[in-house]
Amino acid sequence: MNMLVPFLGAVATAGLWLALVEQPALLGFPPIRLSDGWRWGGAILFLLDAVITLFWSLAMLSIADREGTYALNGPYAYLRHPIYGALLYSGTAGVAFAFSSWPVLLAVFPLSIMWTLIANWEELALLEIYGEDYRLYMQQTGQLFPRLTNLLRRPDNDSGGPSGQ
Repeated sequence: MNMLVPFLGAVATAGLWLALVEQPALLGFPPIRLSDGWRWGGAILFLLDAVITLFWSLAMLSIADREGTYALNGPYAYLRHPIYGALLYSGTAGVAFAFSSWPVLLAVFPLSIMWTLIANWEELALLEIYGEDYRLYMQQTGQLFPRLTNLLRRPDNDSGGPSGQ
């Protein structure tokens, strides 16, 4: 699968964060007002979540790739695009907390549109490859954010798949 589009999405995301951090006065937003403890605690928590989710997801993708299938374990048991979701939500929140930036935090809305389009493009390719199995997986998991029902359930077996596959 061509990974150029997601790579460009990551570059665009980081570029938008940087632009918004560097030019907050242009938009007229005050800084997010938090004590240093809350600010840095939030930044570390969100950025740590993004990094852990990234490496966990990459490990599950590596296993799935060796098995010749799509990932169903780890974070993929709860959502189809955990790397995109981690970058979008945890990454954006972490940068917003670190720089006390409302514009960065509000960037989650246009970034959500971009990452949804990228995820939809990728899912069309996955549907062509895996067919009805992937369509069922799509119905059982969230795209960029886990479905509440998936968060409340406990997988029946070690596979961690959305339906205990």
